[in-house]
Amino acid sequence: MLLLTGGQNHSTIRDIMMNKDINEIAEETGRSRRRELHRLAGLPERFQEASFTDFHADNADQQKVLSAVQRYSQGFIDEHLQTGRCLLFTGPPGTGKTMLSCCLANNIIEQSYAKCELDPKYGEYTVKSYTYLALNRSEYFILSKLKQTWRYDNKETDIEVIEQYTVPELLIIDEVGLSCTNDSDKNILYQFVNARYEKKRPTLIISNLNEKDLTEYAGVRVMDRLKENGGIKLVFNWESYRR
Repeated sequence: MLLLTGGQNHSTIRDIMMNKDINEIAEETGRSRRRELHRLAGLPERFQEASFTDFHADNADQQKVLSAVQRYSQGFIDEHLQTGRCLLFTGPPGTGKTMLSCCLANNIIEQSYAKCELDPKYGEYTVKSYTYLALNRSEYFILSKLKQTWRYDNKETDIEVIEQYTVPELLIIDEVGLSCTNDSDKNILYQFVNARYEKKRPTLIISNLNEKDLTEYAGVRVMDRLKENGGIKLVFNWESYRR
């Protein structure tokens, strides 16, 4: 089973360390939670520590895209997470789509924190964690994960797998446009996107296809859900960084 964590967690001061300053305990808890979220995020090893300062914005188009993603990150908790506003990255291979998505994921995770709050029910302080998980998976991975439930010896159902992927505050689905080979595969992709849409969970889709070809590939239903509530489309229309 995929272990996903997010949302709010708390434990009493007494359960942690009675001889430490309350604020120090909260800071340590916040750091611990962020480390765990980074571990769970599933970012490619190459970009596990990527930050916005690592993205090379050498022209106006690159700077425009970078600024848009930075603004999205800044407004993620108070705005985009509340409305389920999605993102779409399209453009040729090597233009930094995956790398910038990892910068975004790391930045969102770093917004997780813990603080001490008085529990009115028990009359004591607790350390409450506010955590935000950005999970990275390829299209191939999520298709394969669901298809594994079709095995006779698998204990998970397809519904349970889809529900697991509604937990992360942001789900990044990379390499969309490579793995759906039939209508059944496309329906699986739709089910993941729709489940998150229904729970107002933002999804980031990354594809080498342009919007027209991606619509033909993934279907109108997927694209419409990405666009709702002002979904943000960013085109990486420059030459590969790898050249």
